Amino acid sequence: AVPLSGNPGYVVGLPLVAGFGPNATVGIIQTKDRFGQLTVMKSSSHQDCLQMEGLRTPVLFGYNLISGCIMRITNITNCLQWSRIIKNMLIGPNFPQSVASFGNTPVQNVKDWVTIKHATSIIQKPSKTATTLHISTSVKFTDVSASAQPGYKSKPMLDAKLPYDFFFPFV
Repeated sequence: AVPLSGNPGYVVGLPLVAGFGPNATVGIIQTKDRFGQLTVMKSSSHQDCLQMEGLRTPVLFGYNLISGCIMRITNITNCLQWSRIIKNMLIGPNFPQSVASFGNTPVQNVKDWVTIKHATSIIQKPSKTATTLHISTSVKFTDVSASAQPGYKSKPMLDAKLPYDFFFPFV
């Protein structure tokens, strides 16, 4: 089992809590092993996409990540097949559909899970001969939490008005 993030928030350096769904009967199906976590393709020194196929690295909370590789295509007559290979390389075989907003989000709270969107862009037009594609993926974390205010708040002032004879029997 993969150690997951904390309660209630995420812990920097631990994997994001990911899952599949939402499913109408059980909500989100949360993944608890390393094969179902949110991952990106792993970069290496030789940068050849086809040699690195299947190698993945997990997305860790708080760490920005950029990875990529180069794909040399010699026969581009079957574009549909190449597009499937490239998509599988980018998202992997078991890419989750949702990620939890908090480190301890229950699977029944479907509104606390965020659907993962895929964005694809074409940088260059392929030619009729051999072409080289630069494939990359990135993850960026942006801190949107409010910063703490230093110091203490002032003590409340009591300004009570009592009737003139309030303490009459005791004084």
